[in-house]
Amino acid sequence: MRLLKSLKGNEEIVIGLFDKFKREGNNDFESACSKMGAELVALYLQEKGIAFETMSELERQVLAVYFFGMADGLRQDISANEGADKIAKTVINVLMKEFKYSENQTGQFFNSIVDDLQSKDPTNTQYAIIHKGLYGYFKWKDGNKNDVIANVCQIIDILNK
Repeated sequence: MRLLKSLKGNEEIVIGLFDKFKREGNNDFESACSKMGAELVALYLQEKGIAFETMSELERQVLAVYFFGMADGLRQDISANEGADKIAKTVINVLMKEFKYSENQTGQFFNSIVDDLQSKDPTNTQYAIIHKGLYGYFKWKDGNKNDVIANVCQIIDILNK
């Protein structure tokens, strides 16, 4: 997927992630989060040259946990006024749709992510990946999507050793 750009004179202005959704008339957290999750998965599969069905469970989990951090970055960035339940429901829906987890798997997985995040243990792998995803969101927003995918690949490579 190409980066959305606007031309103003000779200067290119990169349109921010949420600005893009506002222009498309979808100025809500749910639409932005869903679009970001779909694009993250698609770009990763493209980078690796694989189909979703051949992705390992480790790859899928790392992508999903990283996405959770990105979704939190989006929430913070747009100051989403939705309550915690609406944000949780949105992230759970994306995990089911884009990461193809069943409803039961998603609930358990989501709860484990939240538990690990609340532990504040920087040596916890999920906790560390969530924070990488949070920082990754701001790279993503600035148009550095290849850096985000490279970061995800690096995490997976480290965990595969």
